[in-house]
Amino acid sequence: METFELTAFLKALLFMQVAVHLHAISNAQYKPCVNSEIKEKDKAISRDGSNNGISYVNLAKDNFSYLNITALNGRDFVDNIPECSLACLDTPSCFSFNVGATRDVNNRFPCELLPSDKYNNSDKFVHSRIFHHFSIATPCSSWPCKNKGKCLPLYGENNYKCLCKGFKGKNCESDIDECSSANECHQNATCNNTKGCYNCTCKDGFEGDGKNCTDIDECSVDNECHQNAACHNTKGSYNCTCKDGFEGDGKNCTDIDECSIKNECHQNATCSNTKGSYSCTCKDGFGGDGKNCTANCGCWRSRSKIPNRGWGYGSGRVDAIEFQTNGDDILQGYRLWGVQSGSTSFQVNFSLYRGSTLLATKNGSYPTNPSVKTFEVHFSRGISIRAGVTYTATAQIRTSSTSYAHSDGVASATCSGITVTFAQRSSKDTNGSSRTHGQFPALIFRSSQSICSL
Repeated sequence: METFELTAFLKALLFMQVAVHLHAISNAQYKPCVNSEIKEKDKAISRDGSNNGISYVNLAKDNFSYLNITALNGRDFVDNIPECSLACLDTPSCFSFNVGATRDVNNRFPCELLPSDKYNNSDKFVHSRIFHHFSIATPCSSWPCKNKGKCLPLYGENNYKCLCKGFKGKNCESDIDECSSANECHQNATCNNTKGCYNCTCKDGFEGDGKNCTDIDECSVDNECHQNAACHNTKGSYNCTCKDGFEGDGKNCTDIDECSIKNECHQNATCSNTKGSYSCTCKDGFGGDGKNCTANCGCWRSRSKIPNRGWGYGSGRVDAIEFQTNGDDILQGYRLWGVQSGSTSFQVNFSLYRGSTLLATKNGSYPTNPSVKTFEVHFSRGISIRAGVTYTATAQIRTSSTSYAHSDGVASATCSGITVTFAQRSSKDTNGSSRTHGQFPALIFRSSQSICSL
């Protein structure tokens, strides 16, 4: 009986100590332990029993609250609330507990010892109609960590530590400028600091999520380059350059009139401006590509170079003359006699043969009148003539008028350094032409000189 009373007395004494702490903390006031034998009064919990075997815990109560995590030993039942708190104190892995707000049908309180606290499981700390929650007293109870910082209780020191994300300081009160230090933004992205975080935005000319940015090829999509400009993609941008023959900033390009400025046309050529370019055409009496023009020199087989008789034409008849040169040259075309009387247009089909091979041919209509004694007909391009090779020039003129003719033909003629020898007759002639008379007064060759030597 005495033993029972002594045991009851000791239990009552320990109950009173815990109850005092419970009362103090539940009224949101922190008081250091008044037991002079407890040297570590700045701690919220002591389980080492170093002070005459007495351990202690300061608890904070949350009425009608429940921490919904797995209990250490499932749910137990106690006779009173202090008994649940003593069980937590005696269990090293216990940091808080749930205890029933009222007794159950067996006149006992349900007790759940928990391995963690509400600060580390704030998302599972919920309202309850049947439970109270007790946790070890800590400054975390005032939720000092700002900006969603997580409060880590330091129970042995009656202190706390804030785990901050995007913030710094004791209570996570100061924003960290991530853009001022190493971050995940790409080198071609702009870092924008925000409260507690930052974001990355690819710079103009780049695309991506900010952490990875790739160059945009503006030349492959719609851009501001003019239709007469070339687009050149660059890293993060592009530029526009007006094409040859145009001028401007690339976004606006206008045609350059090359004929109004210095150009490559020969002095004996005519310049014709075109959109974005220009062309050069040798003037009458000259041959070449327009950038180089030389005189078209006629090798005359008429001694007087003037007509002295008339020449009639039968339907479909052909005038022909055979010739050779003593040097290579370019044949441009022929000179023909004009109409003797009246005014008409000559329909001419003129050709050049080497043996039986047709080298070139052209059809044309040439207006003429008696005041125009001769006129030139040209091939579309110059024909290469090789020295010592026999060629035949033909002209088929369709007209009912009588043309001029000559009767003082020569056997050979020299022009621009070459000598042309004319045959007496040609087998291709069907109109009575010969070396002495006919429709061909001259063959026109390209000269290597700017004027023809007569």
